[in-house]
Amino acid sequence: MYTFTNTERTNARASEYETKSLLYLIGQRKDKREISIIAIDCFNDVTGLNEHGNKLWDIQSKGEARLTPRKIGRYLITLFKNYQEDFSFFEYIFFMPKIDGRYINDSVQGIYKISNFKNEQAARIREGLVKEIFRIEMDCDEDIVDMFLEKVNFVEDRKKISTYVKDVVRFKHQGEKENKFYEEIFIEIRNIQSAKKNSYIEGEVVSKPIDVLKLDRHIVVDDLKMLVVNRFVGVDLFNQKMIPYSFMDVVKNYESQDIQDVILDCKSQIGRAFFDKNQKREFWIVFEHIVSSVNGNPNVKVGEILESLNKKVLCRLSHLNDIGIMFLAALIKDGLNEN
Repeated sequence: MYTFTNTERTNARASEYETKSLLYLIGQRKDKREISIIAIDCFNDVTGLNEHGNKLWDIQSKGEARLTPRKIGRYLITLFKNYQEDFSFFEYIFFMPKIDGRYINDSVQGIYKISNFKNEQAARIREGLVKEIFRIEMDCDEDIVDMFLEKVNFVEDRKKISTYVKDVVRFKHQGEKENKFYEEIFIEIRNIQSAKKNSYIEGEVVSKPIDVLKLDRHIVVDDLKMLVVNRFVGVDLFNQKMIPYSFMDVVKNYESQDIQDVILDCKSQIGRAFFDKNQKREFWIVFEHIVSSVNGNPNVKVGEILESLNKKVLCRLSHLNDIGIMFLAALIKDGLNEN
């Protein structure tokens, strides 16, 4: 069982760091593909869950400038509480600004364990945590404190806002957009994240982690990826109701009802291809090829794009047929050309 205690913050810098920590979780980790759901301000600032909710990545973020080791220790209390809970968290992460290099042994690393802190500073982190444990009158064996501290991953914020967004969905032509474009997406994601905090969950109890979904304080990772892709091409690829102008030649001889059926089928194909984890690589190869073709020649026809695609890739991309690929190409072409 897990009882939620709401510790919502509205500080702008805190919100920025919570969003950065979210994007770090889904865009920069080697195991990011395992993370399907992000719980917002439930177990912690940000908590990643796998598809079945039986593996959890817990993040406490702190955007305070000039963090000292004692402060770090004090702020670890939320992670420590979760370490003491019935639920088993896969990883405990403290996300923070780049700290003073005098505190650590290797300042090149951006992600490290407490062993990277100099002995005196590590002792101060422990001191800060123990003091906070006593302050809130929490029962705890101090040996458990040491076991917990060895498990914490300290992650420094060392990247631009634009990089955090780019890492959510990586494809070759992202660099053609200005940083401001990605900063606007970051703000949009931050607003979505902040809106999830509006509900009152104080005292709510869940018996297993996946039950957090009933509180509607979560974001589906694929929805964020979809948002980034849609903003990049300038059109909603997954909910298009109109016939793309560049697709008109493909269906010019179709009956009106048949055109509607084709559009529905194409939208369904794109959705299945995007969300199939087993064919993500093939989808992005096709996506990048379309973007590259349009950037190289804004007047390229969608049929020409189809013909220039690698046939081996098309054979492995089972969800998209020729019509579906031309529809996707038309959406991307029209969206990019309107930007």
